[in-house]
Amino acid sequence: MGIEGGHAIENSLAALREFHRLGVRYITLTWNNTNDWADAGRGEVKHHGLSPFGEEVVREMNRLGMLVDVSHVSDETMGDALDISKAPIIASHSSARALSNVPRNIPDELLRRIAKNGGVVQVNFLQRLCRHGDRHTAERGAQSPAESAAGRAQREIQGRSGTPGRRRRQARRDACRCRPCRFRN
Repeated sequence: MGIEGGHAIENSLAALREFHRLGVRYITLTWNNTNDWADAGRGEVKHHGLSPFGEEVVREMNRLGMLVDVSHVSDETMGDALDISKAPIIASHSSARALSNVPRNIPDELLRRIAKNGGVVQVNFLQRLCRHGDRHTAERGAQSPAESAAGRAQREIQGRSGTPGRRRRQARRDACRCRPCRFRN
C-alpha cells in the first residue's frame, strides 16, 4: 500500500510510523503542491529541496524499510532525497523530461542518479506527460530522445521485448497524438 503526498503524515514522524504499522510501504514525498518539508515539481519553492524535517522523514522511511517515492517532487527535492537515502528510491509514476519537457518529468541527470542508486522509475503514460514536449522538444533545441538516457532505456527494453520493429513503431504512433503521428496513421 502507498500514499501519494507526504502531507498525509501531517509533519509527524509518529504518523509516518503509524502508517507503516498499518501497511503503507511507500510515500510520494509531495503531490502537486509543496508541503511544509518538501518542494513539489509544480508547487511554490519554499525549501529549495527538502527542509531539515524532510531529511528526517527520508531517514526514518529508510529505517522503517519504506520506499521513498520522488514522483511529483522538484528536481532539488529529488537530488536531496538521493543524497540522503541509504536505500534505493522509486519514482512510481514519472516520465523522462528529455522526451517531454514537463516539470514533473525527470531530467536525464537525475534518471542516471536513480539508476546508480539502484532505484526504479515506473513510466507514466498520461498523455500530457508523454507527448514530444511542448510542441516538440527537439524543435526547441533539447536533446533528442535517441540521445537521452530515457531513449537508450526505451531502446533496450524494446530490444528485449521481441516485438518486430514495425509493430513497435506503429504502437508508438498509435499512442502519440501529435499532428505528424496522427497523419501517418
